[in-house]
Amino acid sequence: MLVPVVLIPSPFDNGEEADEVLLSVDMDPDSDYLKFNLGVITHHDGDPEPIQSPPPFFRWIQIWQVTTDVDSDDRKAKGLRAMQLASFPEEHRNNCNLFQLRGRYIAYGLGIDYELCSFQDISCIIIVDWTVCNPASLVYTRKVIWGIFAMVRHFL
Repeated sequence: MLVPVVLIPSPFDNGEEADEVLLSVDMDPDSDYLKFNLGVITHHDGDPEPIQSPPPFFRWIQIWQVTTDVDSDDRKAKGLRAMQLASFPEEHRNNCNLFQLRGRYIAYGLGIDYELCSFQDISCIIIVDWTVCNPASLVYTRKVIWGIFAMVRHFL
């Protein structure tokens, strides 16, 4: 009988559940056993009161390496093992509408919905080399690609 276990814990300090979770898998096709990197991006709105200084991070990005746990005697798979490769914050409060992990890079899309202007879905894609990010800092190199889509309004 299989017993469920938590393979990847919550990134939030108090163990609260995320409001949004996006996953991306980057398989290792050369491995003899199942092996892949798993990218996880989570966001949690948190409690706005009381005001904290510094404020808690809004979104976390984690990279995990998941491998088959192999019995050393008979070389049979006995489960999965996860090792965290990276964990770092992302401060934007925009909606995250895509997330992709490939090699040492992640790309994620952030959307903005402005109700008071004629532009809708002003969005950007952010590309990050996750191997150089610091878990205690928002200071890391990002490539931001902006996209603006004009909304055409029809009046009767």
